[in-house]
Amino acid sequence: MSSKFTVEEVMHLGSLARIALSEDDAKRLSKDLSVIDEAIKVVQEVATSDVTATSHPLPLNNVMRDDTPAQTAKINDDGSIDLNEGTPFSRDLLTVEEAISSAPQAEANQFVAPQILGEE
Repeated sequence: MSSKFTVEEVMHLGSLARIALSEDDAKRLSKDLSVIDEAIKVVQEVATSDVTATSHPLPLNNVMRDDTPAQTAKINDDGSIDLNEGTPFSRDLLTVEEAISSAPQAEANQFVAPQILGEE
């Protein structure tokens, strides 16, 4: 199989991509690109217009549950929650106390997390 991609073409592609290539790299890549080009030609010969395009070999179904609210809640100004009032939620809610009970550190009904950004 003769090389379809010349060393000069590979060097040019490398410069367009801002990749410094040595002469040896360009020789190796010209052979590799030629092999890839031949493989693409083989695939193009096999692919026919009567084959339906697919994105996945198996049929996929969207399995989503019904979006029905199980509970409603209202968050008060002090952070407390009144269940069965206000906005509908699709799952059970934790109270503030339940949520922060396992936190390593909490203050004023809020999680305390270590600072990760500098003082900048």
